[in-house]
Amino acid sequence: MKTKPTLIALCHLLSATCFSTFAQGTAFTYQGRLNDGANPANGIYDLRFTIYDSPGGGLVAGGPLTNSPTAVSNGLFTVTLDPGAGVFTGTARWLDIGVRTNGSVNAYQTLSPRQPLTATPYAVTAGNVTGVIPAGSLSGSYPGAVTFNNGANLFAGNGAGLTSLNASQLASGIVPAAALGNAWQTGGNAGTSPGSNFLGTPDNQPLELWVNQLRAFRLEPGTNADSVVGAPNVIGGAPNNVVDGGIYGATIAGGGAVNMKGFLPGPSSNHVSAIFGTIGGGRLNTVGADHATIAGGLTNTVQAYAYDSAIGGGYNNFIGLSAEGAVIGGGHNNIANSQYATIGGGAANSVQPSAGFSTIGGGQNNSIAGSAGVAYNAIAGGYNNTIQTNVSYGFIGSGSGNLLQTNASQSVIVGGTGNTIQSGATTATIGGGYANVISVNDSWSTIGGGYQNSINGYGSTIGGGRQNVTGSLSPYATVAGGQNNTS
Repeated sequence: MKTKPTLIALCHLLSATCFSTFAQGTAFTYQGRLNDGANPANGIYDLRFTIYDSPGGGLVAGGPLTNSPTAVSNGLFTVTLDPGAGVFTGTARWLDIGVRTNGSVNAYQTLSPRQPLTATPYAVTAGNVTGVIPAGSLSGSYPGAVTFNNGANLFAGNGAGLTSLNASQLASGIVPAAALGNAWQTGGNAGTSPGSNFLGTPDNQPLELWVNQLRAFRLEPGTNADSVVGAPNVIGGAPNNVVDGGIYGATIAGGGAVNMKGFLPGPSSNHVSAIFGTIGGGRLNTVGADHATIAGGLTNTVQAYAYDSAIGGGYNNFIGLSAEGAVIGGGHNNIANSQYATIGGGAANSVQPSAGFSTIGGGQNNSIAGSAGVAYNAIAGGYNNTIQTNVSYGFIGSGSGNLLQTNASQSVIVGGTGNTIQSGATTATIGGGYANVISVNDSWSTIGGGYQNSINGYGSTIGGGRQNVTGSLSPYATVAGGQNNTS
């Protein structure tokens, strides 16, 4: 067949179908009609296809693609073209076609005009998709913004896959009123009903509040194997503050530190290991007894079985094992080791075991020892005052170095320095002064004050003065005062 380029007529696009075995493919089928003059062409031709971004001029978007040789029968031909990825991005494309007789060395004759590449049947279908799309049919991501401007637009689901939501956008006019009423807002919610509306968990999981990426507050359910319900643990302060497992009704209001510099550096936590134990704040405090309290301070401890006891604050104060109901108001290094013992404050004061119901008001290095019976002893204050063992109802008011020895029950030293009521001298009294002594078993005796006065007989009295003495053979003797007087 004789074919000249000038005789090639305009190609007429019958159809352009874009499909592949996999939806992700880039190849498509192109079918056209080629006339030789006024008649349909027949034979073998070389065809060249180039995709442009405009109907005239413009830039090449894909190709050129050469199909050589291509069979044309009764004017019809079909070719498969694959321009590769990135050609069909949603903008219009035109197909430029060049033709020559197969085997010819002549240049391709460009057909005019360029043919627009219109939607393929699959693309038409995609543009009218309705109903449920099978899982896996859509993949990838869309980085642009999506605007829904129709009130009928709807997203359905539980929102489990949504991230980076901005709560500030929950405002009237953007979110439906019914949905807005179910969201807690930074500006507060109106019309709430206690019990029906709450912040928290409906199951037995703890609830935490964080600040600066650290836990600052934790609420625990407070339920244990004994079926105790409704006694939650409240844990505030540093995230290393802890309430032991199985404990309920405990409170740590605050305090503690993840890391501490300066005095006692490093991690500093508060710890409760007993039901209804309470720590108000501070750090390195420990409550190990039921219903016991440490209000604050540093390294204060309430040991196990010291039920209902309390430490008000201070540093390194200690309520010992089984010291039920004991109280230390503050100060430092004070020790209460007996039931219902009280230390008001001061430093290094101690109430020893079995000295129940005894009190030290304050001062330093004052000590009350245990008793075989009921103690009820008291030291109001001062320095280095001591009540020894097996004394009941003894009292030292103040001063320094004053001593009630063993079994000197119901005896009193009001004050002064270095005064002593010796063992067995019950219901004896020294009002004050310096280095006055009521000797062993000299009960019911009194020294009003003075210096180095000494009673050696029971029921005797020295009013004051200096170095006055009542002899052991003179019970119920009296020296009113003066110096170096002897009865």
